[in-house]
Amino acid sequence: MSNASDFIKDSNFIYNYVGDVEAKEITVPKGIRRMGHDIGFDSSAVSTVRHELDCFPMGMKAEKLTLSQEFEKLGSGVLRGFKKLQNISVPEGNVDFYDVDGVLFNNCDMIDPATYERTPRAGRALVCYPQGRKGANYTIPDGTTEIFEGAFFNCKKLKSISVPDSVKKIGSFAFLKCAELISIKALGVTEIGNVWGSQKKASVIKPLICPKVALSKVSNKELKICLAMGFLCESELYAKRTASSYEKYIDENKPLILAEAQRHNVEAVVQLLGEGTEPKETASVITIKTMSVAEAKELFHTSKKATGVKINYYLGNEDIIDIPSAIGKTEVALVSKDAFRSTAVIRCTPKLFSKLPAANQAATYLAYINKAADFPEDQIHEMKRFVNKKALHLASYAVDTDNEQLLAYVFENAKPLTIDEILELRSHIKENVQINAILMDYENRHYSCDDISEKQQDNAEKAAGLRELSLSDWKKLYSLYEAPYGEGYIITKYKGKDPHVIIPDIINGLPVIGIEYPGFSKCTSVESIVVSDNVQSVCRYAFSKCKNLKKIVLGRGISTIPMELFESSTALCEVVLPDTLQSIESCAFWHCDSMTALKIPESVKFIDRSAFSASNITIHAPAKSYAEQYAKENNIPFEAI
Repeated sequence: MSNASDFIKDSNFIYNYVGDVEAKEITVPKGIRRMGHDIGFDSSAVSTVRHELDCFPMGMKAEKLTLSQEFEKLGSGVLRGFKKLQNISVPEGNVDFYDVDGVLFNNCDMIDPATYERTPRAGRALVCYPQGRKGANYTIPDGTTEIFEGAFFNCKKLKSISVPDSVKKIGSFAFLKCAELISIKALGVTEIGNVWGSQKKASVIKPLICPKVALSKVSNKELKICLAMGFLCESELYAKRTASSYEKYIDENKPLILAEAQRHNVEAVVQLLGEGTEPKETASVITIKTMSVAEAKELFHTSKKATGVKINYYLGNEDIIDIPSAIGKTEVALVSKDAFRSTAVIRCTPKLFSKLPAANQAATYLAYINKAADFPEDQIHEMKRFVNKKALHLASYAVDTDNEQLLAYVFENAKPLTIDEILELRSHIKENVQINAILMDYENRHYSCDDISEKQQDNAEKAAGLRELSLSDWKKLYSLYEAPYGEGYIITKYKGKDPHVIIPDIINGLPVIGIEYPGFSKCTSVESIVVSDNVQSVCRYAFSKCKNLKKIVLGRGISTIPMELFESSTALCEVVLPDTLQSIESCAFWHCDSMTALKIPESVKFIDRSAFSASNITIHAPAKSYAEQYAKENNIPFEAI
């Protein structure tokens, strides 16, 4: 059993569990009402302070978790470390949470963060299904209206989940790492996130049967494929109008969907899409083998890297080169850009194909198109997938090298390029009449001249600042998602290249309220950032390892600087803190080597003793403030302002 001393808490937020990770039962003490990074059902109350995974360490052995009677908020991902958890218990009298047979639910009421007045809302949400439960099947209670983000995370023993028609929304990553689940049927759902998520940076593709989800409102590519596969599995459940949009998408993306179905062993979809197409290629007798260290020395100059063996260059003179899957017991993971002659055809593992030099990828495609070489079946599948994923990359290389055959193959086998991608491709065009003719024919087949002209004008106006950006435009700059119930947008990653970034107050009519990992972490192009006042929370590492970041201004919505926020941003020399800031947590400025001074407002009432570890900062703050007391206690230079 745990007790209050097992928790380090502040203002009713659990910052860290410091008790016994081997304990079989954990009880959240009386008075603690919130846990973790609050991005859940009431995002308007986000004033949080720590990354969700800080609450409990990974590797918790507890089988039962009991919440306090006052408990009202649970951040996404807080319970990820409880791999053996079988039961979540909520005391009677808790007005926000309750459990049904050890599964955690929330009643979906909205709470005013200032007055704590409650606004009843119909329905209830499934918040967390314990990872350690042993049952293979689970039926969600009727009347449940929502499945929260990450609700079934890592439930590896579940083989089927029955979703009632009352469920209208399923959050992202709801079924992440549910390896035994083959598909999900949710007949009442109208809004759904990328529920399968990804594992080790690889997208997970499994069918989602959701007849009420409009495909036109789905932007995530992997999610669209999952929904399309679900339609193929049970198309009779779909209304005629909805079915037509699915059929159109499948017709336009058949090679991509088939390749993903083959890669993820979705046999029902493979069989359906295989009907009426060209005969399936006979399985190649070519296989990629391992090679001994002695054998490899005869053919390759190699070096060892953290991820595996890197091939620096090929010592032989063959035109078709077989790269081993491993040398000795170490995987071949990398290839130097000058490892082979540009005309060399490469046979390799699917994983390595995407890392080949562009010239060798092109030569390999041409050998495949012209049947000049046999290839392993899994490499063929990867090449078909790759041409969809990197259509613009391959087409641009084909144009740059006047490779008409490769360009025609990409246009024939990849999903259609967008108008923006076509305009990008035009910038590569030279005076090759045949290449121009192929591109012109492709444009005419997919778009009208007016479509392309309007897009060119639109782009010019946006570049000149004459037109407000649309949501799709913002999504080119940021990965983001809308918080539940429309409280605002949460940014998960910056994708732009502008060195000076101003995070917007509003996107598509809604405020930007949070920044999640990775945020701006490891962005090398960014030199300055201004965070808008609407942003109420930033997560751990959000601005870490930005080697060229020099200045950042935090908005007045920020009350806490979380752990390691600026860690190893070695060029950072100026941080402007808001007068609303209350706390600075551990290692927040760790190895900010260029920072020599920091002005801390009088509002700050807590600074972790390791906040400025491995940095040489002089604190500037009002006399007799908490910051002055902190500086004296920790032998940090101080100047009164």
